[in-house]
Amino acid sequence: MAHASDTRLVVLHALRLKGMADAAEIARASDRAQPVVEAELTELLAHGMVRFLDKRDSWSLTPEGRAEHARLLRTDIDRAGCIAVVESAYRRILGVNVELLATITALQQGAPGVERLRAVHHDALGATEELAVELERMQSYGPRLAAALERVEAGEREWVARPLMDSYHTVWHELHEDLLLTLGIDRSAEQEVRT
Repeated sequence: MAHASDTRLVVLHALRLKGMADAAEIARASDRAQPVVEAELTELLAHGMVRFLDKRDSWSLTPEGRAEHARLLRTDIDRAGCIAVVESAYRRILGVNVELLATITALQQGAPGVERLRAVHHDALGATEELAVELERMQSYGPRLAAALERVEAGEREWVARPLMDSYHTVWHELHEDLLLTLGIDRSAEQEVRT
């Protein structure tokens, strides 16, 4: 059975990955009911860990929230006891990342490439499945990537890389960022990991 992270962590984590989001987006990303997310956001607001942006009807982390997120994430991954699995999945994702980005660029420029995207997706499936077995909070990536791929295959090109929706690139970026955060790797230092 996959390790279940507590609601506070998954709400903070969704905000950390998205940067800014409304309660409905956070609920989808955290796989929690919206009323549960709203209650947690109210609690986090009272403790100065999130801020509400009226003009955008969105939430974001404060510096205190980022620090709490980092602390809870370290504790959570230690409790789950699956760091080796996360490291393995990360390396697999890195292994197909360059091909994925090239494929997305080609598709954005109108080149045929759905077959290439399908092949990259197939290569990444093992990593997403491996993560889903160990960490409940990682279970949405495989289905979200598959849903975006289906839309691309149906000819809906905006599902390749449009921001602010669960396009293939958006979900991939969140997965990649999730792995970096979970492993404590700074994106700017990631090149060292590749060698």
